Amino acid sequence: MNKTWEVVLYTSKDGRESVINEIDDFGENNAAKVFRVVELLKTYGHAVLETHIKHIDGKIWEIKIDHYRVLYFLYENQHYILVRAFMKKTQKTPQHEIELAEKRYTDYVSRAEGAEDERV
Repeated sequence: MNKTWEVVLYTSKDGRESVINEIDDFGENNAAKVFRVVELLKTYGHAVLETHIKHIDGKIWEIKIDHYRVLYFLYENQHYILVRAFMKKTQKTPQHEIELAEKRYTDYVSRAEGAEDERV
């Protein structure tokens, strides 16, 4: 039996920052390509996507689709949290994109753990 992972698209607490909006900005055809790869991630995990995946730093990983990038992290070994999507214009992933992904990682984990604390 295959394990299925949950994919979560980051949205800031105030709703102003959203990965879905960033992906939609790629245009319909490119967004569709991204979502096809995300479906593979959800179904098979990132091991099957070796040619599309790169470890960036710490907990942050990158999905590569043409010139588009989606930064994500694995949360509690069962959730892929997509935290940033952008068009890559340089050879190296820009530091400010990594820093934004790390900031969103911290925000997501902080809010997720806060929600768990409220349920106790």
